[in-house]
Amino acid sequence: MIRKKYTCLQLTNTCIRVVRLRCRHGKWEVTRKGEKPLHVSKEKGDPFHHPNLAQTVRELLMELSVRQKRVLLSIPGDGVLLKCSQIPAFEHADASLRIQAIEADLPNQISLALEEAAYDWTIVNPTQAAPNLLTVWTRKESLVSLISQLKAVDITPLSVVPSSIHFANQLLSLASSSQKICGIQTDGREVDLVVIEDGQLIGGRSFLLDTNLWQTLKRSLAPYQADLQRIVLFHPTSSDRLTPEQVQRHLGIACEIHSTGDNWAGALLNGYLGDSGGISINLLKPILRQEDESRRQRQRHQAKRVAPIAVAIGLMLGNLGVWHGSEATRLQIEQLQQVEERANRLKAQRTSMHRKKETLKKQLAALAWGARDFPPLAERLVKIAAAIPKPVRLTEIRTLEPPRSLKNPWISMPARRCCWLGGLTPRRRLMRFGSR
Repeated sequence: MIRKKYTCLQLTNTCIRVVRLRCRHGKWEVTRKGEKPLHVSKEKGDPFHHPNLAQTVRELLMELSVRQKRVLLSIPGDGVLLKCSQIPAFEHADASLRIQAIEADLPNQISLALEEAAYDWTIVNPTQAAPNLLTVWTRKESLVSLISQLKAVDITPLSVVPSSIHFANQLLSLASSSQKICGIQTDGREVDLVVIEDGQLIGGRSFLLDTNLWQTLKRSLAPYQADLQRIVLFHPTSSDRLTPEQVQRHLGIACEIHSTGDNWAGALLNGYLGDSGGISINLLKPILRQEDESRRQRQRHQAKRVAPIAVAIGLMLGNLGVWHGSEATRLQIEQLQQVEERANRLKAQRTSMHRKKETLKKQLAALAWGARDFPPLAERLVKIAAAIPKPVRLTEIRTLEPPRSLKNPWISMPARRCCWLGGLTPRRRLMRFGSR
């Protein structure tokens, strides 16, 4: 995700500059800027070491009320070396193979051991038939020392770019694609020199101003002086002492002047974002790769240390899950057993109630038979039942078996004999019994 605000920090041999950029309506504009001098010159042989550098940067950011601590950093170019060399076009080669081939050849391009160098490379105009490989490097120890000083005051660089690279991006935005021109930028005691041809960088160098300035410029321009059309002077400030007349008199090449102002911040941001076809260089890449590798190693080491504990915890959690599952299963089984016992009890009660129902049916049948065949007896029993007090409960009820036939039980063989002996017919005898 592209941010809407960026802070650009430029370190030179004599001052520190801060420019705050903000994107509005698709264009980057300067919202805040400031400059603070460095009263102590840097030590010889260590271009990135300034006494009290971090404190000065922090004070400048506080004066500008800049809260963002992640910055795009520009460093002096006199401690950085760059090399341009032609490479094959790799038209039909895979991108990964091209990267592997270039990285395999880096020990021949860089004068330092790769372990001791902070470097980066890019292909300038890869679409052309003979593109240039731009390799930039410096001592890793010095760059790590500078980054450590900034991080001590809570400032983290997003990228580290030498001044000659964003100066080349400014020159590329001014020159036409068919020109061969040289750009010279003087900033205090530092001089940046770059040469572009056909829209690509073919050479560059940074050095400090001294008494042999013109000899150094002639020696630096000697490989590119053929067909060199003009020289463009860039002056960030009005105090720089080089003039077009001096350059034309000593070098014999037409010269013009151009004021950079705050364009260095825009060129630095375009290189970081990869916009406008600029040169994108970041010397932090090997340091970031080393930090990533160290972080991965720490993670692997921690994983090895934590793995036995994680396995033990996993086994414990697994056993806990098994125990919890078995306990839940046991509770479910107990609940089912209780339901089954209740169902069995209800089944037994249903059977018992069914038996009682059949018994009551038989008793009701007997009562109905008695009430139908013996109305006086039934009325007498009803009166007896009405006379019994209500709290009294009958504990036992005995019923007689119903008769075997529907005929009158008094009409049996012994009764008939008695009737015949008495001279009575069965019907008349029954009527007498009934009248009684």
